[in-house]
Amino acid sequence: MNTRDYDLIQSIAQGDEDAFNELVSRYKDKVFSIIYRYLGCCPDAEDLAQEVFIKIWRHAGGFKGKSALSTWVYKIVANHCLNYRMKAKRHRLSPLDEGIPDHKECHEEEYIRKKTAGILLEALNSLPPRQRVAIILSRFDDCSYKEISEILDVSLATVESLLFRARENLRKKLAPMRNKGEI
Repeated sequence: MNTRDYDLIQSIAQGDEDAFNELVSRYKDKVFSIIYRYLGCCPDAEDLAQEVFIKIWRHAGGFKGKSALSTWVYKIVANHCLNYRMKAKRHRLSPLDEGIPDHKECHEEEYIRKKTAGILLEALNSLPPRQRVAIILSRFDDCSYKEISEILDVSLATVESLLFRARENLRKKLAPMRNKGEI
């Protein structure tokens, strides 16, 4: 971990609002991106991002420096998304409802692109939570297996297994559509 990140998080732990604003500025796009990819088109995405940053503010003193600051932040985001999905399941909420494009509003190419993205998002949403987080971190956020293992607090072998199962599950879900030429 670099000293700049360590100094930044230590300043936040001491209540430095300027340091916190720097962290928010540095990570806001990535945090929102992970939330959006994990939950799909979720009307609560901005609120969830704010909640993540509140957690970071409140728990900055708990950062041990054993991993990169970015890994610690992504772990908070992943855990927050997992908790949100579990609560949503209990209340039978569906984060996908708004992700389906309206054919009348889109040109044909845009409609096809959105439909394909919707199909892929639906396939991702159908994965078990840990597989979903692992594949998102690997494929969309370019995290290494080591970083994923730190974020999910699992062994490297478990990360490999999660990613293997996620890819297999996605292949099975998308195969019928691929055969029909839908994607």
